[in-house]
Amino acid sequence: MNLALEEILQSTGGELIRGRRDRVVMSITTDTRTLHPGDLFVALKGPNFDGLQFTANAFERGAMGAIVSGLPEGIKIFDDRCLVRVKDTEKALGDIAILWRRKISADVIVVMGSSGKTTTKEMIIQSLTAAFTSPDRHLFISTNGNQNNTIGVPLTIFRMEPDTQLIVTEIGMNSEGEIRRLTEITDPDILVVTNIGRAHIGMFGSEKELIRAKAEVFEKLRPECLLIVNADCLRTPIFLFYAKRPHHMITFGLTDGADVQARNISPISPQGYCFDLIVKDEKEARISLPLFGRHNIYNALATAAAAYARGADMQKVAQALEKFTPPWMRSTMYEIEGVRVISDCYNANPDSMELALHSLADIRGTGGLYVLLGDMLELGADGERFHREIGGVVAEIRPDLLITCGDLSRFISDEASQRGVSTIHLETNDEAASILKEHLHRGDTVFIKGSRLMKLETVTEELLKLFEKHHAVRLRRNSPCPE
Repeated sequence: MNLALEEILQSTGGELIRGRRDRVVMSITTDTRTLHPGDLFVALKGPNFDGLQFTANAFERGAMGAIVSGLPEGIKIFDDRCLVRVKDTEKALGDIAILWRRKISADVIVVMGSSGKTTTKEMIIQSLTAAFTSPDRHLFISTNGNQNNTIGVPLTIFRMEPDTQLIVTEIGMNSEGEIRRLTEITDPDILVVTNIGRAHIGMFGSEKELIRAKAEVFEKLRPECLLIVNADCLRTPIFLFYAKRPHHMITFGLTDGADVQARNISPISPQGYCFDLIVKDEKEARISLPLFGRHNIYNALATAAAAYARGADMQKVAQALEKFTPPWMRSTMYEIEGVRVISDCYNANPDSMELALHSLADIRGTGGLYVLLGDMLELGADGERFHREIGGVVAEIRPDLLITCGDLSRFISDEASQRGVSTIHLETNDEAASILKEHLHRGDTVFIKGSRLMKLETVTEELLKLFEKHHAVRLRRNSPCPE
C-alpha cells in the first residue's frame, strides 16, 4: 500500500488533529495485537469493545497514526505521529478500501449467496492459481477464511499490491444495506451468485425482503460487471428482476439450458461425484470431485464458469477441482475404524440442510445411517415451520436414528417421529456424542449438521478422540471416474 494521508483525509472526510498531511500510509490494521511499526491503526467500535481504548497501545507499539471517532484522553501522541478524527471509523475503513481499490487494476471476483460462498471462493482461487501458475503469491489473493463483512472485506482489499492481478473475495450480509456497501467497496468485475436461499430470513421478515436486500448489489454494480448465476435456483429470476441495467451473464446448473452444466453425474467411493463438465454445449473435462454433497457440484460449476470467463484452461481447472479439500467444518468426511463421519457444522439453513440430507442417498452403504442435526438459526417467526420441513426430509431418507440438539430442532424430531423415524432429542452436544459412541459400528455412517452457534463440531471432535488410537483418516481420494 502507498497512500498519502491527504488522500485518506479527503476520502473519509476526516479531520487532522495532529500530524502532517504529506505522511504516507503503507499498511492499515484494526488490531493492536498484530500491529507492526508504521501501521495506521483504525480504532473500530463494536458492541463489546471500543478501539479508542487501544489507541495508546497502538502508538506505544509504533503506529504511525490512528483514525478515531473521539479524542483519546490521557495518552501521549509522539510528535511524528498522526491522529485523524472521523464520525464513523468502520465507514472510514471502507472508504479507504474504496480509494485503494480504485488505484489497483487487478480484476476482482466477488462471491455472494446464501450458502457455498467460502467453498466456491476457495475453489475459484485454487483453480485459477493452477490455471495461471505464478511464483508470486501476491499476484492472486483471496479472502482469509470467511471475512466477508464490512471489516473483513476492506482488510482483504488492503492486501492488494500495485502488481496484484486478481483478488477473489466473498461478501455476506445479515442486515439491510450491507450488500450495497460491500459491492461499493469491492467494485467487482465478476459477480458469482451461488444461490438465493433462506439463510438469515429472520433478519428481514420475509423471503421477498431477503431477496430485495441481496439485490441491493445491483445498486453499486458497474454495467460491464459479468454475472454468474445459478440457473436451477428458483429465486434467481426474482433476484435478477431488480437489476438496474442489463449485464452479460453466464448461467450454471444441472438442467438443460445452463451455459455451464454437469452431465452424466455418478456417485463414487468413498465420497464425491464424477461428471462431465459441459461449457456452451461442449464437453470440456470429466471431473472427479472429492466432496460430499450434490451442493458441491453447484459450487464446482460456479467455479468453472468464473474460470471460463477468465479464459482458463478447463483441463487445469478440472485437475484443481479433483485435488480440492473443503474448508474447515464444511462437508468434511472422516473414516474411523470403518465408520464414516460427515461433519458439515459450519452453518445451516433450510435449503443447504435439504440438499445435504438428500445427498446421503448417494453414499449410503450397507451399514446404519445416523443423523445428528442442530438448530437452524436466524429464521424468525417461521422457525418451527422450517424445522418441521426438515423433519419431513429426514423421513424421506429413513435414517436408522435421528438425534437432535437445540430448542428448535425438537420440531425436526417431532415431525420425523410422526412419520415413523426413530428419534432422540437431547439438550447437550455431550449427550449426543455419548449416544453416537454407543450406537456406531463398522460400516455405519453419521451425518452432523447445524448452525454455527450450535457448535456441533464438538461432537465430531469427541468421536475422533474416541478412535484416536485407531488413526482417524480424513477422506480425500476417490476411485477413478468410470469412462
